[in-house]
Amino acid sequence: MSKIPNPQELLSQQTRTSIIEPAFHQIQTPAYVFDLKLLEDNLNYLKLLAESLQIKIIFAQKSYSFYSTYPLISSYLRGSTSSGLHEALLAKEEFSGEIHVYSAAYKKDEIEELLEFVDFIYFNSFEQWQKYKSLISAVENNGRKIEVGLRINPGYSETEHDIYNPAGKFSRLGITAEAFHQGVNSYGLDGISGLHFHALCQENSASLAKVLNSFEEKFGSYLKQMQWFNFGGGHHLTRADYNVGQLTDLIQDFRNRYPTQTIYLEPGEAISLDSGFLVSEVLDIVENEIEIAILDTSATCHMPDVIEMPYTPRVFLLDEAYVQGDYYLEAEIISNEQLLDKNKNIYRLGGPTCLAGDIIGNYSFPRKLRRGDRLVFCDMALYAHVKTNTFNGMPLPDLVVLAKDGNHKLKRKSSYFDFKNRLGPYDVIT
Repeated sequence: MSKIPNPQELLSQQTRTSIIEPAFHQIQTPAYVFDLKLLEDNLNYLKLLAESLQIKIIFAQKSYSFYSTYPLISSYLRGSTSSGLHEALLAKEEFSGEIHVYSAAYKKDEIEELLEFVDFIYFNSFEQWQKYKSLISAVENNGRKIEVGLRINPGYSETEHDIYNPAGKFSRLGITAEAFHQGVNSYGLDGISGLHFHALCQENSASLAKVLNSFEEKFGSYLKQMQWFNFGGGHHLTRADYNVGQLTDLIQDFRNRYPTQTIYLEPGEAISLDSGFLVSEVLDIVENEIEIAILDTSATCHMPDVIEMPYTPRVFLLDEAYVQGDYYLEAEIISNEQLLDKNKNIYRLGGPTCLAGDIIGNYSFPRKLRRGDRLVFCDMALYAHVKTNTFNGMPLPDLVVLAKDGNHKLKRKSSYFDFKNRLGPYDVIT
């Protein structure tokens, strides 16, 4: 394998918010802005990585479903992976390449439709596989080959947050080693061509090394008979500090033992990392011991991971004095203990909903905030637009594309019907 540059040598994460784009001042808020130049940075790097490592990288739609950019993404990657029927249908309609699908459990009507077009289907238990095995055989007898895999639980994970730990204690995702051995004894593996695991969340290659050790230790006796392996997602491949050298060594070492098997990675966040923004406006500023800025953007509706993870996103303040310059006014994230410091322009940012916990975070700004100021939240292309909701009738953000030449285009306008249509139509009630 040839030497692969580290991500920081090819990507622009460290300077991505150093220039305030005119579009941020012009669009109506709230809006997600998808920067095609930054997205393509990631895709170029991932394509280079896949070619150098001789692996296949496919796109996990669950973190990013803005399908206006799917033609661009599919020109760099080998295919996509879906978490159920609707994502798979979106891939069929909008994405070229292999279509993979995994669900913890399928309904019969979902399976019947999926088998019409997917290339790879993963089952979460031997029982689900056996339940639909005859349907798969019928399709294959008609001349269409479908790769069938089982998702296993590798028995190790370093993911800190239980809500995002797919291989944690009591996880329903993946077949444990004990259950796998029992399943093989009962049903065999005839018809299974690959194994899939997913145990990472925003992690580096050191975590993958430990997961692979556990995977081989617990499932090693079955690996040589497989045709492919899917190492899942959660690999933060495009993060500036990702250790691509260690990944290279891991892949080479694994391939030395299993030279004929194809290796898949299915990153989600790494595809769109740092390539999206959420632009919002300060609607009002109120005081209750501390200063609280109320935005037209909601944590619970527009960036739910801020509450679920939880985490505090980077944010910068747009200032008209800097529109033409290469500067930005980034806020400093502040702890709860620092909230009462009156000398640092400290504000708690929150949404306009009735949820008391609709809080984005505490920040110290370079100057006093004013009503009408615009704030731009960073790294909002992933796990944001796919998890939005309309609680309180909250409008969804518009979807805006920022082209490589700096021009922007509104791709989807939010409206009242986004809210109403999720609750009707009325005439179906009899």
